[in-house]
Amino acid sequence: LWDAVTGQLRCTYRAFDHLDEIIAAYSVAFNMDGTKIICGYNKSLRVFDLSRPGRQCKLTPTHSKKSREGQPGILAAIACNPDRQGMMAVGSYHRTTGIYMTGEGKYFYS
Repeated sequence: LWDAVTGQLRCTYRAFDHLDEIIAAYSVAFNMDGTKIICGYNKSLRVFDLSRPGRQCKLTPTHSKKSREGQPGILAAIACNPDRQGMMAVGSYHRTTGIYMTGEGKYFYS
């Protein structure tokens, strides 16, 4: 996260895979009150708390191979709902759109 006034690096937020290697997000968005960063990955969302830099995040899988439910593919677009706190729409390259609640990690619709 860069400081908009000074251009200095303020802090970093990193996601790691199951092999403990850093992975890059395909999409990034701030929540409406600016306290969290929501990142889209392949078949998962990660929510970072801006007050806690580092690798700690809440991981939300968006697709299950066993049940074939959820939203598959790379999550490439995230938009937060200004009228409902915590609700967001997530689009994927798999031509699906999912509705999620950030606080609960619930998946509502595809």
